[in-house]
Amino acid sequence: MLTADYKLLKKKGEGTFSKVFEAQHTKTGKRVAIKCMRKKYDTLSQVNKLREIQALKMIYPHDCVIQLIEIL
Repeated sequence: MLTADYKLLKKKGEGTFSKVFEAQHTKTGKRVAIKCMRKKYDTLSQVNKLREIQALKMIYPHDCVIQLIEIL
C-alpha cells in the first residue's frame, strides 16, 4: 500500500519476490525507488527482520549502497 506521498512513474524491474518502481515524492519532487514485496507482512517488526533491510541499515552510508528512506 502506497501513501499519497509518492507518485509511481514507471516499473523498473521485477523478480521472484518483488517489483521495483521509479517514483517521485509529491511534496519534494525527489525521485526514489520503491520496492513492493509480493509477500504480505503483518507487522513492521517482520519487515525490519529481513536480511535485506538489516544489511541496508548496517552498510549505509556507502557510495555503492542506496539509502533506505522509509518502510511503508
